[in-house]
Amino acid sequence: MPIRLNKIVCPKLLSNCLTRLSRWLIVDIASGLSIVCLTTAKKEETRQMATIIRQRLEAYEVEIPETLNGFRDWEFSSGSTMGKDFKVFARLFKRYIKSQTPEGTELLKFSLNHYETSGFISKANRFIYFSISDVRFFPGEWYNRILIRTAKSEQDYTGGTNNYTSLADFRKNAERLLMETG
Repeated sequence: MPIRLNKIVCPKLLSNCLTRLSRWLIVDIASGLSIVCLTTAKKEETRQMATIIRQRLEAYEVEIPETLNGFRDWEFSSGSTMGKDFKVFARLFKRYIKSQTPEGTELLKFSLNHYETSGFISKANRFIYFSISDVRFFPGEWYNRILIRTAKSEQDYTGGTNNYTSLADFRKNAERLLMETG
């Protein structure tokens, strides 16, 4: 018998609540969250779990930041589909990367993956690949540790040696790599 929570709940609190109850499965459904017992549960056990969750979790509503800097300490939503917060973040991240590409380069490709992004920039038939890790599991790495490397084309995902840069130094390090490939 599933327990349905219709409000968005803090994933960390939910995780802490269920740590000792490994026989419970959390299923993300578009409009909410269902919690299902994996063993043959009695109705009483399911009711007890519902009570624990209601007591331990507090629903919260936080406005999604409107600037990229607002995501520096953000705890991203998680689920089988991309959350609205990540979609807003990815749009702002793309806009920023586009503004920070070295002079004479263009953003050829920007891929929106499941809570991560990657792309290619190009200048005079020279290519740079960049990528950020999953923002849910590596908070802050999108700002401090962006993978950047040379590539042979906009299809070359293995490319040259891995280098890392911060968002603040993206332009400078992209220019350096483009000079090395020329």
